[in-house]
Amino acid sequence: NLAIWSLGLVICVSLIILGFTVLSSFKVGSVWDDAFMLARCSYNILADGRIAWNPNGEPTYGLTPPAYLALVFPLFMWITKNPALLVSVSTLISGILFFCLFARLLWREMRGTGVIGLGYLALLAFLMAGAAVAWGVHFTNGMDTAFSMAALTFYLLLFLRWERNRNDAAALLVGIFGGFLFFIRPDLLLFAVIIPFAFLIWGEKALFRQTLGILGTTVVVVFMEMGFSAWYFHSPLPLPFYAKALNLYG
Repeated sequence: NLAIWSLGLVICVSLIILGFTVLSSFKVGSVWDDAFMLARCSYNILADGRIAWNPNGEPTYGLTPPAYLALVFPLFMWITKNPALLVSVSTLISGILFFCLFARLLWREMRGTGVIGLGYLALLAFLMAGAAVAWGVHFTNGMDTAFSMAALTFYLLLFLRWERNRNDAAALLVGIFGGFLFFIRPDLLLFAVIIPFAFLIWGEKALFRQTLGILGTTVVVVFMEMGFSAWYFHSPLPLPFYAKALNLYG
């Protein structure tokens, strides 16, 4: 009907605008200098088998999101001699993944089906097209922003899936992935802690035990990651934490 065709047209036009804007930003001048750390660490992993800043050096917790290497390093095996292209492609893949996950979140988890669900997707596409220049930056600058957003969206999907299914296995998965957000970007723990904590207070009483399990599992996984980092990197927290916590940037 007319509503479906109209919403479909909005989605198509918005995606075209977004796509062309992102592609126009896909150039070496768009890459932020910090992103080249990922290429350098990938090279040292291949050469020495260590996440290190210096060749033949000690492991270095210089990357705030070490989990991002799970995407960057496999791509490095394919794009070895062009670090700018490597980090740009990594960010672009992360951005596409975020968009797909967020679209699924709106379509399925927001209880949208048919015209209502299509309306959610049209609103998402329209708003992203309106901020296409900003998305062009974050989808091509080589940094981990889009990767972190994709991870957070995936966490929300897992949490809502557990709320719907209400089984122990789903709760355990939410808790484990919530803790793993520390290695993706530490500040994402705000969501992985506050959301289940809010459920403890305002959620259904029948879900109290599982919610407590989610929160407890998240905390345990985070401490395990910090213990591993203290052993491997000789620092439980990423080095940027110390620079920012001590207000070295003013």
